[in-house]
Amino acid sequence: MLKKDLRKIKSSQPLYIRLYEVLREYIESEEARKTGKLPKELELCRIFHVSRNTVSQALFMLEEEQLICRIKHRGTFLASAMNEFDPQNIRRTIGIVFPAGSAWEDTIKAIRSGCQKLGYEFRLFTYNWDDREDELKVIAKAEKLCGAMILYPGGTGESVEHIQQKSRSYPLVLFDLYIIGRKCNLVTTDHFQGAYSLVQTLINKRCRKFAILDSQWKNSSIRLRLSGYIQALEDHHLPYKLIDISENQLQTLDFDAILDPGCTWLHKALENKKIWLARFDQTDETEKELYRTLIARQNKSALGLNAVTLIKEIMRSGHAPERSVLISPEIVE
Repeated sequence: MLKKDLRKIKSSQPLYIRLYEVLREYIESEEARKTGKLPKELELCRIFHVSRNTVSQALFMLEEEQLICRIKHRGTFLASAMNEFDPQNIRRTIGIVFPAGSAWEDTIKAIRSGCQKLGYEFRLFTYNWDDREDELKVIAKAEKLCGAMILYPGGTGESVEHIQQKSRSYPLVLFDLYIIGRKCNLVTTDHFQGAYSLVQTLINKRCRKFAILDSQWKNSSIRLRLSGYIQALEDHHLPYKLIDISENQLQTLDFDAILDPGCTWLHKALENKKIWLARFDQTDETEKELYRTLIARQNKSALGLNAVTLIKEIMRSGHAPERSVLISPEIVE
């Protein structure tokens, strides 16, 4: 019987903790398994003589443990009693953990659309790109509230090992940050091939003197792009120079092309010089009017749809062999 006077329970814990413990015990009872749900919040307030805030706090703790699922206009259900194919079952909720900002809006839209087509609930979480603690905090929240996760790891790259330890038991797909030397499920741009194709295109434009812009960021994607540039130049027996420049040094440059592994400001500074610039895109803005700029544009919609497809396979099978889905970028100028 779901009725206790919380104030008579000998405990130094706050009321919401006491209510949480009572409800947790009830959830495991035969009575709860028969009904498959908890009373409404206002009814719980009346039963236990507590405020709605106390009830909400207790239910939030149960929801974090994936013991219940609160559905607007439907009520609070036991997670174990929900239909496996109910789109609001926590086990059919995919958490999308991405850095805050607008750079990946098209990808997120593609992931949302893919989730809806497959009957999965979509839940977006964002964090500060270069703040490891914020990233880990958001990841932990998503893991508690969602049955699976598509994660774009942060700029520091320090969270990946922590997350991979969980991926053995939790459905997880890493997004667009290739982990060199590690086995994991991931969907990413083929940064190496994109860089290689940029060099080949510039060679076809009769470029022979190359410089590679040194990047301050040394995450795995940047390293793969650098490797692609260097491999293409070596395959064609062309020399190159690694440079680190500022705007006031541009007047002395004597190259046919500058290869940037990131998303540089140089396209504006090079407008009056006959130097090609090759780089990777950051947004989906139309940049075809940029003078002598060659861009490896990432197919963000395809990346998003492939991420949903892969996480679906992992969720349905319970376990899937590690797969790396690499999508080549489009070369545009």
